[in-house]
Amino acid sequence: MLSPDGKYFYLYFPDWIANGTLHATTTTNVSVARALAASVLSAAFGSTRPHTVAFEKFYEGSWHLQPGIGGASTDLNPTSAYRGYLDIHYNRALQRYVMIISDDTTFAYAESVDALNWTVPTQLGVFGPIAAYPTAVGFEDDPHILGNSYYVYFTHLPTDGTGWTNGKVRRLTLSCP
Repeated sequence: MLSPDGKYFYLYFPDWIANGTLHATTTTNVSVARALAASVLSAAFGSTRPHTVAFEKFYEGSWHLQPGIGGASTDLNPTSAYRGYLDIHYNRALQRYVMIISDDTTFAYAESVDALNWTVPTQLGVFGPIAAYPTAVGFEDDPHILGNSYYVYFTHLPTDGTGWTNGKVRRLTLSCP
């Protein structure tokens, strides 16, 4: 996703290296890394030899301390009761970013004005037995930009042992006041 100033690509993820160690007890709910958008696009499309661009993680209030691979990160929502799959978009109607979280059963919602400081997530509902990979889709010309109402698509799998055979793509509609 683009940063609020449009200069960076932000990549959100639960980080196993929250404090520089590989212990599951240090996993973050949500961390973020960034790279200059112009550098990423140039490396991918402006070069005869496409290459990678280094990302840097946000850690203890700064972007310039930790590399994207192997560096430590700050948990952007440390008091959240929800963790798992993340989907983050800008909502033009609210003038803020929204995050949908799925822990494979329950969905939750959080907001941020600056894409770094998030509200404590609020539960949207239980959609399991297995409901994962939430993806918000807006109704505007750019479906990545959300508005007053938008869909959240997700994968719904039964627990009957058939796996993907009886799986479905479902959706719910979210509306802002």
